[in-house]
Amino acid sequence: MLEKATINGKMAERSKAAVLKTVVVKATWGSNPYLSANQNLNRFFGLGFLFAIYLFYDIILYMNKDLVKEILDNYLKIFPDENKRQEKLYKFLKMNDEKSISDWNNLNGHLTAGGFLYSVKTKRFLVLWHKDLNMFLYPGGHCEDNQHSPLETAMAEIVEETGISNFELLSTNKNIPIDIDTHLIPFNNRIGMPEHYHFDFRYLFVVEEEKSVVVDESELSEYKWIDKNELAADINFGKIVKKLDNNTMLKI
Repeated sequence: MLEKATINGKMAERSKAAVLKTVVVKATWGSNPYLSANQNLNRFFGLGFLFAIYLFYDIILYMNKDLVKEILDNYLKIFPDENKRQEKLYKFLKMNDEKSISDWNNLNGHLTAGGFLYSVKTKRFLVLWHKDLNMFLYPGGHCEDNQHSPLETAMAEIVEETGISNFELLSTNKNIPIDIDTHLIPFNNRIGMPEHYHFDFRYLFVVEEEKSVVVDESELSEYKWIDKNELAADINFGKIVKKLDNNTMLKI
């Protein structure tokens, strides 16, 4: 089943939240010397109300832990043989609060998400060369504060890393990825980050034909479109091709 991968509305929503936060934080500090004491008091309470809205935005826009858990539960209904594979992720979600699951500084691990782009016309997948890991990967990255779900992260990362924005989600159920993988990321010399786990939600998106890619040169250096046989031969991603072949709802 194809579902439109809409992202512009969510990006706009986050932009409004960011503007609100900036205004409130800057305005709250200090009194205005040109106002009377009563006027400053009224100003303080008024800004306090705005600050409450600021906190509300923080609450509703953090990665939704309950939704992540629901996604994982539903994923295992589709792939029940992966219960043992997902034990570490279940434990991670149990031991970490909503803010921590997407916190880069959480060295127990954090959530990441990305997506394979598949060209219907050429029947090939897009992969990007990652400088830090020295390997070809699908577009993806860390789940950020103010992103509600891994799917939102995956869509945002594709746009950010490739410049491609017109794509569709291929899924048996909205928000359910084709694969969820836990892997250890080695020490990153470029930014000095210690080794840690990534709990990676991998989605599959389709485009009608191959498109030119504008890579994010801070992390990536090149790209290529590869066929299903080359993807199947990859030690990290071969299992995804098997899932596509075995699941009639995900046939490409």
